[in-house]
Amino acid sequence: MGFDPVSYTLGRRAGQAEADPLKSWSELQLWLRAGQLGQVLEPGDQLNVAMGSTVRDFDVLGLDEDEAVGANLTHALSIQSHDVLSTVPFDPPMYLFAVTEEACEHYGWPSTGADAGMPAGTYNIMLLRGAYNADTSQDGTYQFTTTQIVPVGGGIRHTQMGVYRSDGQYTKANLLAGTFTTYGADTFTTIETDLLTSEGSGGVSLGTTTARDPQYKSGDYINFTQRQGHGSGRLSWSYLWQYLNSDDAVFQWQPKSIWSRNVSSSSEGFLHSIDPALRQVIGKVRKRVVLSIADGGGYEDLEGFCFPSFLVDVGFGANGSVYEGPVDESGTVTRTEAYTFWKDAGNADRIKNNAESVTVGWWLGSPATTGIESVRFVSTIGTRDGNRANRSYGVVPSLFVV
Repeated sequence: MGFDPVSYTLGRRAGQAEADPLKSWSELQLWLRAGQLGQVLEPGDQLNVAMGSTVRDFDVLGLDEDEAVGANLTHALSIQSHDVLSTVPFDPPMYLFAVTEEACEHYGWPSTGADAGMPAGTYNIMLLRGAYNADTSQDGTYQFTTTQIVPVGGGIRHTQMGVYRSDGQYTKANLLAGTFTTYGADTFTTIETDLLTSEGSGGVSLGTTTARDPQYKSGDYINFTQRQGHGSGRLSWSYLWQYLNSDDAVFQWQPKSIWSRNVSSSSEGFLHSIDPALRQVIGKVRKRVVLSIADGGGYEDLEGFCFPSFLVDVGFGANGSVYEGPVDESGTVTRTEAYTFWKDAGNADRIKNNAESVTVGWWLGSPATTGIESVRFVSTIGTRDGNRANRSYGVVPSLFVV
């Protein structure tokens, strides 16, 4: 399947010739590479994308407003789903402590064989500025005891460390009422739950953790409390990023950090769900993404087939001091304004519905600059908002014909 001629004809702009020059995705690519696609398409036009047994409208965001990756690729057509396609977490809550082969070697635990992993026993973790938002009221050393091995690939989480509280009461009593859970190598199957928390430094120290600032954390295998509580706001580590760029018939998640955890799911990767003819003509583009204090600050440049929108793309400007726009081979951001499609957009224009015509907020790829576990999204009234990565919002992907 390619274009639906009826829908495409209705979507063409006024004055365009009746003869439809775009009979297939491959033909569209030929027009694009010849530098002539602007003669038949412009931002605001819609293209029909077959996704399984359904057809979805994709908006034309811009022509040559993104940077294609690859030799001699000088043009790019950017398109975005008009509606919310699904609702997923940006990233699930992470491990507080990760059991890796390196951790086993560091602590002298078995790293191979049937008993490889963290042995049963008593362990302790120190909190330093460890409550949500770096509050110090829960600081101290806390211990727990396991009765089963935590295998390599598995890890430990706590129900309260780094978890946001709407009442603002971050007390030791709340933390001590929380419990530890251990996980298997698939990252979501539990081994032991409800392991009691007590204040004390008995057993083996697993390191010092903190809410978000690396200067207060020690130990290579312990995570930040806010990320163990709510997931990571770093796009390149996120579940969303992997899902959008997966062409797997059954999505095969791979951890991008030692603390990353999967979402139990048997869904196909997003790229596998789209028209195979479209899949053949899309390519990678390069974009800049802000990094939080936990990841060293600054930014990183990512290459991908599919991206969520960023703040700048939809008219919200820079993320702090960084424009998360397209990046050319020299490392220069080449667009610091919204896509042409979004340039004159108001809040009402950014409101999106799902397949049931219900208005839902939708994820952007921009992390919140003041938190390491938070991500920006477009609210149900079209404004810029932010929330923790483990919350579920809409998926509105962008693709790039090159």
